[in-house]
Amino acid sequence: MGAWIEGIDVLSRSIVKVKVLLWLVSLLLLLPLRVGAEGVHRLVLENGLRVVLVEDHSRPVVAYQVWVGSGSADESEGEAGVAHLIEHMIFKPTQAYPQGVARLVEGLGGRVNAFTSYEYTVFHLAVSRSHHLEALRALADAVLHPRFDPSELAKEKEVVLEEISMGEDQPRRKFHKRLWRRAFSVHPYGRPVIGYRKTVSSFKRQDLLSFWRRWYVPDNMVVVAVGDLSSSEVQAEIERLFGPLRGRAPRRVRPREPFQRSPRALLERGASREYYVDLAFHIPDVKSPDFYPLEVLSAVLTSGRSSRLVRRLKEERALVTSVYSYAFLSRDPGLFVVGASPVPGKVREALDGLLEELRLVARKGVDPEELARAKKGLETSFLYDRETVQGEAETLGYFETILGDARKVAEYLKGLKGVTPDEVRGVARRYFRREGLTLGLMVPGGEGPSEEELLRYAARLGEEGGLRRCRLPNGATLLFLRDPSLPLVGITVAFEGGLRYEEEGKAGLTQLLSKVLTRGTGSRTALEIAEEVDALGARLSAFAGRNSFGIEAEGLSRDFSRLLELVADLVMDPAFPLEELDKAKAEQLAALRRQRDDLSWRAFQAFRSFLFRRHPYRLNPLGTEETIEGISREDLLRYWKAYAVPPRMVLAVVGDLEWEEVRKEVQRAFGPFSGKGVPPPSVPKEQRPKAPREKRITYGKGEQAHLVLGFLGASIRDEDRFPLEVLGAVLGRQGGRFFRRLRDEMALGYEVFFFVRCDLDPGYLGAYVATSPEKVAKATEGIKGLLREVLERGVTEREVEEAKRYLIGNYQLGLQGVLSLSSTVALNELYGLGGGFFEIYPRRIEAVTARQVAEVARRYIDLQAYTLVVLSPSSE
Repeated sequence: MGAWIEGIDVLSRSIVKVKVLLWLVSLLLLLPLRVGAEGVHRLVLENGLRVVLVEDHSRPVVAYQVWVGSGSADESEGEAGVAHLIEHMIFKPTQAYPQGVARLVEGLGGRVNAFTSYEYTVFHLAVSRSHHLEALRALADAVLHPRFDPSELAKEKEVVLEEISMGEDQPRRKFHKRLWRRAFSVHPYGRPVIGYRKTVSSFKRQDLLSFWRRWYVPDNMVVVAVGDLSSSEVQAEIERLFGPLRGRAPRRVRPREPFQRSPRALLERGASREYYVDLAFHIPDVKSPDFYPLEVLSAVLTSGRSSRLVRRLKEERALVTSVYSYAFLSRDPGLFVVGASPVPGKVREALDGLLEELRLVARKGVDPEELARAKKGLETSFLYDRETVQGEAETLGYFETILGDARKVAEYLKGLKGVTPDEVRGVARRYFRREGLTLGLMVPGGEGPSEEELLRYAARLGEEGGLRRCRLPNGATLLFLRDPSLPLVGITVAFEGGLRYEEEGKAGLTQLLSKVLTRGTGSRTALEIAEEVDALGARLSAFAGRNSFGIEAEGLSRDFSRLLELVADLVMDPAFPLEELDKAKAEQLAALRRQRDDLSWRAFQAFRSFLFRRHPYRLNPLGTEETIEGISREDLLRYWKAYAVPPRMVLAVVGDLEWEEVRKEVQRAFGPFSGKGVPPPSVPKEQRPKAPREKRITYGKGEQAHLVLGFLGASIRDEDRFPLEVLGAVLGRQGGRFFRRLRDEMALGYEVFFFVRCDLDPGYLGAYVATSPEKVAKATEGIKGLLREVLERGVTEREVEEAKRYLIGNYQLGLQGVLSLSSTVALNELYGLGGGFFEIYPRRIEAVTARQVAEVARRYIDLQAYTLVVLSPSSE
């Protein structure tokens, strides 16, 4: 019994007579089996249980296997390891067989064992023909009537815990588990089949019963019988034993592994005397048309001494002592793994060699001779596996359980033989991409590459995939990220500017510009642009924020060229038509009036204008009635020509496209774009207050007061940004201190939160409460009291861990969709963080400690120099 790839045999514990019987049966079991696909008899019982029978009278032995179509991938996080523990418990004594099935079958001269994988649990035995029905009955009783005796369970948990310890003492196995955890961030394939010490230790009898009742049901089970048997007799016995079983398996609900957008690295030091390197690439599930080419690709790389990687890296260059590969294809998308043991002192050369060989097969494919050798090797291995009754039963059980029909076994060799060199090259090009790679390395001691160096190695893999960048001839920056999950493309063009570049007398200019930008060019009217966008089923808009402005578009990837051409026309030749400018002014004035009805917004705007005395962040992004009315078409054109120029442009494309195609189309579309603009304006640096600032404003009749108390904050480029954001989540989320204490415990108001905003220049942080006017003083003291508590006592480790999970989870949720990602990539590049910062941010948040949070709180929160704004209803 044991977890998949981690099996342990049931040892014979019988007398000499049984040992002799085992030896005789072993000889018979090794005789070759000659069964064609036409000999496979498949039926489905009334209760949904599937039965696969094969008669072979060439030797007097029979194999029985019961396949349960559920394994560790059907466990919840808290159930990790329960499927494997059930496998251990099944062969324990039952009421009908108090000695247990293992002892009975071995006493009959047979073999019995079991194993658990991600997708199935298998109980199998092989025995002499003279006792096969008796063995079948014992196997059926064990699977269908387990007792899960608590005392036996307690002992077996100790056995499994020892098995876990044994695995932890084996560096290669330990490394393998961590690599899969790194490759699968949410899918249960990332958990070890055997489970964890914590979960296994916690299991009670009811936990096993719950999982067993859920999945050990007829429509989720397959019984396979192969050997010297009578099909009609065995069928009748299976119907008698399994026919009364009732129940239906629930629908499988598993978390879908997100598309991996950049390479990942795993570095383990000092755990082994040997060097190990694994390259794991995400691939589709077993029902993909790429199934056969992937099987052949693995054989081309490492099957036999003449295979590509064995010959070139081991035999010719002596860079590795061993090398292997396999395609893990299962119900859900899996992994293609290429692994090796580098020769000491040649780790970097081995990495270079592995990556270069993978690049070569993706670029140039395979020659007919090595393809023929690979196919022949797969064919013979497949037949070798079916030489024995056990091997044939296991093959048929797998095809029935995972592929849905044991008779598909006849198609396997045909599928292999039909694979072409172009198909092998095609799957190598599709899946040997750096964005889908998890690169793992285990080295003794402290030597070898760093994790950052591993990521740089991964970045060398081919031309395709990953975040690509280039500088266009006109000075613009192009970034591309391939995302084939849907046939969509997102385009973001961004320029530095926005509110930060506005003058007080022209406040609201970039907001107005963004409204008019998509309403006309030198060659298109507003209506023509709208009709073109609708004809493409696309989305097109302009944006203007506190630090930037630009254009965003999303559509089908097959329409990329047309959509890009439209975006380029808007960038290079905006018309800002007067009639559209008048409409946009009316819209912005209406938005300004709506702002005045939003009391919380008014309080925040008053706070910003009071905190920032010199910086443009003090201005209302919409401007004022006077500034809006005073902005002319010439002002828009002047601003555009000054700041919307190639050297200051970042263009990000994300979607189901290829890099060369994107680069070619962008260079074509934006080739005529030129201009250097003017130097950006000098943005005044804001000084931190040295004493408290308080302002009280009235707004007329109303019920609530709106209170904002805060401080000058950090820039998005500051290292303090990360612990500050964690502090914001500790205090401000719905489960945070402010909500819990000020709202739930003190009942000071319905709307209560703490906020942190980091901008290109230092932003701000603070607290907001909407409360009744008579509670303003109490709310102010409540805020100060909570902040004083943080300054004096810091925050707890638990608060920090919960806050980090909250921030990372919400950040990743915000990256869903090609347009969200293209915008994030473009703005991160524009702001100097680098387009790939979206992958770095979660790691930086994860690294924050409670001590760092307490330190930044003391740096930025000064209760002797706060800024307070209270917006209250008038007393009249």
